[in-house]
Amino acid sequence: MSNLGLGTAAAIAIGMEASAGKVQQAWGLFASTTVILLAFFTLIFCGFAGVLLWFPEVAGHYEHLKSPVAIVVCLAMTTLLKLLAPTWQGWWIGVRRPAMANHWNNLNGFVELVICILIVASGGDALMLASMLLAWNVVWIFAYSFATLRMLRSQTEVRILFKPQWHRTTKLLRTGLGHQLSPLWQAILFQGSILLAASLLGPAGAALWGSLRIMVRAGCQIIELVSQSLGPEFQLAYGSEDREQLRKLHSVGLSSSIGISAIGIFALVTIGPYVFDVWTDGQFSVGNLAWWTMSSSLLPFSMWWVSGELQRATNSPWFINLCGVVVSLLSVGIMYACSGLGIIAFCFGGLCFDGIMALLVLNRTLQMLDADLRFSLTEGIETLSDWAKTFVEGQAINNSKEQPS
Repeated sequence: MSNLGLGTAAAIAIGMEASAGKVQQAWGLFASTTVILLAFFTLIFCGFAGVLLWFPEVAGHYEHLKSPVAIVVCLAMTTLLKLLAPTWQGWWIGVRRPAMANHWNNLNGFVELVICILIVASGGDALMLASMLLAWNVVWIFAYSFATLRMLRSQTEVRILFKPQWHRTTKLLRTGLGHQLSPLWQAILFQGSILLAASLLGPAGAALWGSLRIMVRAGCQIIELVSQSLGPEFQLAYGSEDREQLRKLHSVGLSSSIGISAIGIFALVTIGPYVFDVWTDGQFSVGNLAWWTMSSSLLPFSMWWVSGELQRATNSPWFINLCGVVVSLLSVGIMYACSGLGIIAFCFGGLCFDGIMALLVLNRTLQMLDADLRFSLTEGIETLSDWAKTFVEGQAINNSKEQPS
């Protein structure tokens, strides 16, 4: 299920406007977006429940379950409730407290995990699990909403009025559709390549490609931590029209991501094969060329992912995600054309995807910032060096104060 991208686009816009002091405009946008999402979700839910109730044969495959219709309805309502959360998150970003929104999201995931463990351990059935997850998410979304409203009353001068901004919501819906292309290109590249490997190399080939990609994706996830940390800062700087800060943040993110990728490539090339062999219990054999090709994709990934985060965080998703769709199709085509090389063809196709995306997305972001690659890397390294120097000097001062006279 999806929030149409409208919730994502609205959350970003709310964060940028609130950070710029336009809290009343942000509230109008929030109100209209919430109404549209509630209306859409109600329509979808009623249609969904109607099909299950009027055509019970749809649930006929799950006769071994107690009340399968009730189970699916509870799970659907749980998912729909979660899709309202991004608009609340935008307010926390706008008041420069994005960590609080992350805490609320982490709390939800943690409690859901505890519920699952407890119900399974106590011998509960699927209906109990689904209903308890729904009950918790109702409590969570109300508590999240109450905490956000209390924060707004204490830290802003917003007036809680219903003055919708339908014309802006329509524009954000178009932007949201651009955000929706992100799961599309990821499905083409990731699921598409798995299906292609299964058809060309057999089940063992698909398992090898999937396992190898997961291994390398561990390095990508570390790099993604940089972009996730910078995303709210990009929104705040863009909302305040502070282009200098925006350039500096991108430079720092780009330089640190490249540094992390270099460490990741070294780790994957040196100890990666041994970890992979232990993880897969020695079931797969990967040649050095395939391993090096796959590992080296971390470098271009680090360059385009953090640059793409700036585009996503400033509600400019169309370019990066359209490129993702086109380049993912091209990458899968390369995998198919070179399939005679075996698993190397898939590693090469993945490297081509990240390399082409780095050329396109990084160049577009540098144009947005009116900067060049050399300047960005230089500024990023200098800023990181200054931060490290300040940190070391601060630690030295603290240590001197703690020493007895």
